[in-house]
Formats: sequence, C-alpha cells, structure tokens
Amino acid sequence: MICRTFESDTLQQYQFVVILSKYNGKILLSRHKERTTWETQGGHIEAGETPLEAANRELYEEAGALEFSIEPMCDYWAGDPDSNQGANGKVFLANIDKLGQIPESEMAEVREFDVLPENLTYTAITPVLFAKIGYYTRKKEICTKRLILEPLGLQHLMSAHAYSGDIENTKYMMYLPNYSVEETKKFLVEAEAEWKKENPDYYEFAILLGGEHIGAVSIYLNQNRTEGELGWIIRKNYWGNGYVAEAAREILTFAKDELGIKRFIAHCDSENTGSYRVMEKLGMHLVSRTKGRKNKASEEEREELKYLLEIK
Repeated sequence: MICRTFESDTLQQYQFVVILSKYNGKILLSRHKERTTWETQGGHIEAGETPLEAANRELYEEAGALEFSIEPMCDYWAGDPDSNQGANGKVFLANIDKLGQIPESEMAEVREFDVLPENLTYTAITPVLFAKIGYYTRKKEICTKRLILEPLGLQHLMSAHAYSGDIENTKYMMYLPNYSVEETKKFLVEAEAEWKKENPDYYEFAILLGGEHIGAVSIYLNQNRTEGELGWIIRKNYWGNGYVAEAAREILTFAKDELGIKRFIAHCDSENTGSYRVMEKLGMHLVSRTKGRKNKASEEEREELKYLLEIK
C-alpha cells in the first residue's frame, strides 16, 4: 500500500477522514482496544455527513476531544499502485484545547507523543500525512515536502535491488550494479550496522514516496568528520521529478545541523547529466575533471567530475 497527497478539494467521493491532532503542542494518537499500535483519529464518512462533520464526530469518539479548532489540510489516496485500487480521503488538522473521557467506542486510550512512534497501525499512511505539516517522525527519520527519508536496512532488500541490480539504472556508477540479491543484502547489512553505532562514519537513507521505497541518498564522512561526500540513486522510472535534489538538500541540512559539517563534495561520471545537475541545484560548483574513472559495468576508462560546496 502507498499513500499520495493532493491539494484540498482536488479529489471527489471521499470515503474516509483522517485527523492530525495536536494537544499541548504534541501529537495526539489513539490506540484501538484490539491493537497495541497507535493511530490518528479518523474513519468512514457516514451517509449524509460532510467530511468536516465526520472529522468532528471521529475526533470526539476516538479522542474524547471537547474543545478544539479544526481545518482541512489536504486530500489523500491510499491503495495499491499496481491495481490502482484504493480510497479517497480528506485530512484535517486539529488543535485540541480540552479533552474529556473517551466515549464508549473502539478506542482504549489516547497518548501524547513528541514524535511518531515506531508501532503505528498504518505505517504507509500516517508518516506521509504528518510529513505534510513538517513533523519529524521516528528517530533519524526526515520528512521533506514529498518524501520521507529513513535509515536504509534489510527491510528494503527487494526494492533496493530493483534499482541497484538494474544495468541501465547504474551504468554510470563505480560500485554498482549488484549482480545478485546477496550482494545487495551484504550492503544493507553493513548500512544497518553503521546506523547502530553511536557515531556512524556514514549515513545511508532510503527515499520513500507515498510509503514506496524509490531510491537512496547518503553522506560519507572523512576521517576527521569535517567533510561529507554526498551520493544518491533513484529508480529510473522516477527520474526527472526532482526527488533526488529534494532528498539531498535535506541531507545537507541534516549534516550541517546535526553533524556540524560545512564542507561537502560529490563525484559523478562526466556523462551523468542528471547527477551533476542535482549537484548544481544544491549550490555545488565544479572543482575538477579527471581521467581514469572505471565504472563497474564497463571496462572503458571514463572521466570523473568533482563538485564542492562550502558553507560559511
């Protein structure tokens, strides 16, 4: 399942409402009586209800909200992208001033969170919707306008191999393609282990669009942790949409704010137009052009470009 968002009132025939609730400046989630996971308030729009009426009802039934302000935020579609089977919904943002007892309903309790917890009921939907209002989610997970960046690991094995094992997708790369799933698995095991270190030497992020894993973006630090080398890859059917630049820009911010890095480099094959254009969009400038590059899928000697960005 994936989730896609749209401007409010773009879709028609809404079937569901979702409410992103804030209480005391924190995220307010509910827990169903039959589950141990957490979810936003929301549900089906009943016959004769408007989406706003349904949102008001659900907010009271599932959170016990008595006094609150609420406004529409966006529309969403959730479903199977291959069959295009899914449902339309409307998302609301609510600021709750007063909570009462949860009425007799499916919900057992509500709880306040600083960030979204790991154990969400709707993992393909909830983070995507909260990303629209700029909330960071799980630890080391970053939200952009359209994307979620999360630590790359074994849970991404087959989707990672879909691009890392594709010859066309990787023809300009030095260390790809991977010729077997085992090769991709080995890389992901190492990336996952690096994330568990107190001070990783590199950070590999999966790029998610609507809950679907479509690529990766990374930063590798030099020995004295003063410089970071950026890298990225994205599945070829998502080329040309600006996703890499959007993800890489957020990694620059992460590295600057969280790691104190102010000097960034990136390399690419001289014919990899898409890659060096991303570097230029990030404000990087060309500092060298050298011969002797060897890409994994070719014996041909190539030319390599090096780009640099220094933040004062």
